Amino acid sequence: MAGVSEIKCILKAYIILRHVRVIKLTTYVHFAFQKLLDDVHLKEQEAIKLEMVLRDLPPDAETQSLEATLARLRTQIVTLMSKIEQGKTLVEVCIQ
Repeated sequence: MAGVSEIKCILKAYIILRHVRVIKLTTYVHFAFQKLLDDVHLKEQEAIKLEMVLRDLPPDAETQSLEATLARLRTQIVTLMSKIEQGKTLVEVCIQ
């Protein structure tokens, strides 16, 4: 039968291993958030390029409709980037 000191040692080892796993997991999640943020940022850059192309087109009903759709998409992109940043910050706080 294990003595009290052995049980304490086993419990300490278990707590340390569990802490290491949490840190590893939060590091992976943080990396995933950063990757998402990078991907969404690229989409934002593509949307900006499309806006420039639309500005060069003659203004008609179709162009205006495309501009409105693109403006809604940019708003969604900014919202998504904000939510990703919030998640990333939360993970950073957990890591500390």
